Amino acid sequence: MASATSKDSSNNGKRKKVLLLTGACNGIGKAIVKEFYKSDYNIMINDVQSDELKKIAEITSKMFPNNSNDTKIAYFFGDISQQEISRSLIEETVKKFGSIDILINNISTPGISVIGKTTSNYIEPESTNYFTLEEYGISDRNLKGAYLCIKEVVQYIINNNNKMNFDEKNIKDIKIKTFSIINISRPFDSIPDDMLYQGTISQSGVDPFTSSRSGIKTLTKTIALQLANIGIRVNAIAPGIISTDIHKDAKEGNQKDISKIIPFNRIGTPEEIAHVALFLSTNNASYITGTLIYVDGGLNLLHPNYFLESHLEKD
Repeated sequence: MASATSKDSSNNGKRKKVLLLTGACNGIGKAIVKEFYKSDYNIMINDVQSDELKKIAEITSKMFPNNSNDTKIAYFFGDISQQEISRSLIEETVKKFGSIDILINNISTPGISVIGKTTSNYIEPESTNYFTLEEYGISDRNLKGAYLCIKEVVQYIINNNNKMNFDEKNIKDIKIKTFSIINISRPFDSIPDDMLYQGTISQSGVDPFTSSRSGIKTLTKTIALQLANIGIRVNAIAPGIISTDIHKDAKEGNQKDISKIIPFNRIGTPEEIAHVALFLSTNNASYITGTLIYVDGGLNLLHPNYFLESHLEKD
């Protein structure tokens, strides 16, 4: 566990909004970092790859030299599926920047699984219909990490804004209008199994990765309902097939074949996900909560109802 800040100059004038981003080291995470830094947010990034976190912070700072000199980016290494790490992450972010305004959970396959293997050990030649215990460990850690970060951040926001504890007695008196939680999900709950196979075959740790991403949808809706009456917005973005390192095989070999299954006939970009994340973080999205936004080139439209009668008949 480690933390550092890439810039150290003091904040002059208006307080900047603060983004806390988990899963910063994958392609979508990096694009989100650039988009928010470019928009003058202070940013805390987290992942389990300490060297990569440091590199992202340094590169981002140099990439936008024209930003105001008090814009900062910091990094915090650690596995957020451990409660003490997620709590320390929130504490360190507040310590660095004085507040938290946006939490983006960009859950990703962990660098090391519960049995000490990297996720590359779980690359399958094709999708499977079951989990091994070890694969489930990856899925469980992703969802648990997102949940723990939300829990710790919400507790901080409520205590900080109202100087009171989070309990049923006073919850209705709390009104927080600017805080936004965004979870990065996947559209795999709404496309047919043959499309699912084609879309995920190039991914590392196919079963646990896609399942943990899809499970974020339910987590988002339940938490959004719990927090709606205090004004904390909780939404999810479901990227389709995006041009990131996880689709390296698709880019090198069968990108055209995969593009054919997408109505837009192309693979999406990480920047397109980052643009939507930025929108959901602003007051322009002040009346949106509990929503899953598909950013998939229309992929989810191919099978809007997964459990069709034809599927049930096959069973």
